[in-house]
Amino acid sequence: MTARFGKSFGKYPAESDKNEKVGEYSANFNTSRSISERFKLDNKYKGLSNSIWKEFSQLDHELHPLNLSSGSPDFTPFQNIVDDWNRYCGLTTNIQMHQYTLQSGLPRLVNVLAKLYGKLINRVIDPQNEIIITLGASNALFCAIMSNIGIDEEVILIEPSFDCYDSLVSLAGGKSVFIPLRQTDPLDNSSASWKLDMNELQSLFNSRTKALILNTPNNPLGKVFTKFELIEIANLCKKYKVLIISDEVYEWFVYDGTHERMNTILWDQTVTLGSVGKSFGLTGWRIGWAYGPAYLIKNLQVASSNGIYYVETPGQEVIAATLEVELEKLGTSDSIFTKMRDDLRIRRDLMVKILQDCGMSPIIPEAGIFIIANWKSLGSSIDLKDETDERRDFRFVKWLVKHWKLLGIPPSLFYSNPHKDLAEDFIRLCFFRKIETLQKASEIFMKLKAREQ
Repeated sequence: MTARFGKSFGKYPAESDKNEKVGEYSANFNTSRSISERFKLDNKYKGLSNSIWKEFSQLDHELHPLNLSSGSPDFTPFQNIVDDWNRYCGLTTNIQMHQYTLQSGLPRLVNVLAKLYGKLINRVIDPQNEIIITLGASNALFCAIMSNIGIDEEVILIEPSFDCYDSLVSLAGGKSVFIPLRQTDPLDNSSASWKLDMNELQSLFNSRTKALILNTPNNPLGKVFTKFELIEIANLCKKYKVLIISDEVYEWFVYDGTHERMNTILWDQTVTLGSVGKSFGLTGWRIGWAYGPAYLIKNLQVASSNGIYYVETPGQEVIAATLEVELEKLGTSDSIFTKMRDDLRIRRDLMVKILQDCGMSPIIPEAGIFIIANWKSLGSSIDLKDETDERRDFRFVKWLVKHWKLLGIPPSLFYSNPHKDLAEDFIRLCFFRKIETLQKASEIFMKLKAREQ
């Protein structure tokens, strides 16, 4: 009676029913485990699943610190561009504004980019065949690497280099070969003193070398490669028929010296990358581009058409309209790029003073939006014994955010293992912030200095 009662109402199952259920759960568990094994992450992504950026984003989310880690500004540099976005998106009479445009990019945008860069490099650029619009510069980089690098082909990376360079080379089946910039004069605190050993660079070239990735101005160092340095690199690439992928997303923010462009030296072997996110401080818009000879851009178009395919239309329209106006002002005090460069120079100089006042030793960037600083001089005020990371800069950055609520980035992540020691005594900070934000950072660092005394 009990068994019948239990079976009817599901409260007191018979022993045989229990055994059936246990067997069913066990079978389901084993099936689930075999399914998860079947669909584990593919080997081509092996070693790429642990993102440092995800870890530091989590620290930001949990601790709500003063965030000087990412390149996203905490203000809108050009509200008029955002206003134009709202206006263009509201054009309900123009239905094409909300539909696909050409796969290579909105004609209006590629046309004005061809005029802009044609003017800058003194060359006629074919807007239909020598430019492609991408989902940010990172997508342009993805397309450039995936469409040109094959199994076991080598790519030379100049360190410090953004960590996705190596990841994408690996994903393409290639092999990264690393060479670091080294400080040639310890008494020179400018990023200009960090240089390549050209004999060391030459020794890396061989028959398997397919590409070299150049980042000028460099992130995180802020180094601007000189014309002479670019010529030396170009001569090697020309000799060995090596592709140059020139990441120039910080091209407009040069404070000391001049931004020299690799494609003015070796156009036939160079793909150059640019970005709306960096150029206009609009990192969420995700619009970038690549330009170069048609036979190289065609490769990127093939990679793009088998992936992202299109970039959203309204944003391209807004940036095209902005650049059309900018073309007439380029090089003048009314230029957007001139205004932003001059504004960022003020913020850079303020950040340099903040770091020097608290006893740290910054490397003064010639360009870009980041600064690296040696923190070892803070001495006894630092206590890293509770941090367990292998690298000192990781331990310092985590200690700083946990105890002083200020978040930076450990720059050793921009280096391969053999060269990480070059960056372990530094921290990377972004100065593309409101003046009030930088002043708050000053208060934190001065309190840290007072603790040492």
